Amino acid sequence: MDQIAREFDPSIYSYKLIRDGWEKINTVTTGKYDCKTYFHKKLDKELILCKIFYAGINHPPGKGCYFERHEMIDAKNEKKWEFPDWEWADYDNGHLLWAEYGKIMRGDADENGLKDVKEILDTNPLTFEAIKAPY
Repeated sequence: MDQIAREFDPSIYSYKLIRDGWEKINTVTTGKYDCKTYFHKKLDKELILCKIFYAGINHPPGKGCYFERHEMIDAKNEKKWEFPDWEWADYDNGHLLWAEYGKIMRGDADENGLKDVKEILDTNPLTFEAIKAPY
């Protein structure tokens, strides 16, 4: 198990991220059975969206053994914004997209941080409905 955890690479997910324009920066072992992998996606010349993918047995309450954290870095002005409540994030067609608190959000970014934030979908009112197959 030690060898597996130290060399863990969420391969399928990594390949998907790389295919979608993310750059894999590195993987760091953070414990006997834990590691985190850093991915970056450039938003423009200075802004970078960072995805930190965690894998392991030591995770915060409410998170599973695999989860993500997100940050945005302004390399020119040496600023960093952390988004601990984002469950997922990406950059597509010139907009940031992310999920937090059961909602899908869209916004833009500049040297001052997020702007023009809009809610795309609120899944909170949705409830599970068992549907017997065949559909």
